[in-house]
Amino acid sequence: MFDLYRRLKNELDEKNKLINSYVADVKRLTREQDEKIVADCHAAEFVVDWDKINAFSVERHGGEKEAYTIIGYYDKDGYVGEWKFYCSLAQHNKLAKEFADGIAKKTNSTVR
Repeated sequence: MFDLYRRLKNELDEKNKLINSYVADVKRLTREQDEKIVADCHAAEFVVDWDKINAFSVERHGGEKEAYTIIGYYDKDGYVGEWKFYCSLAQHNKLAKEFADGIAKKTNSTVR
């Protein structure tokens, strides 16, 4: 009886190790995929047609693990909206410069 218990316990322990290994693999693969997606998003360039949106700000938010850019704008009914997206700091700075050199200058807005 004791041998059966020991054999079953060993089998259970081995299966638990295998499950824990699978869980660790899934977490690692998920993290790697997330990192690839973030790298792709940060590497992508895009253009904002400033004449088509009624923007009033370009801001950078987030922390050390996640940073994103927000373009604040007024919609067609005059309500405030936010366009949140992930991009590199270089892309953010490019957008902020475009905003400051274009809309902000046209409206004499205070850019900080």
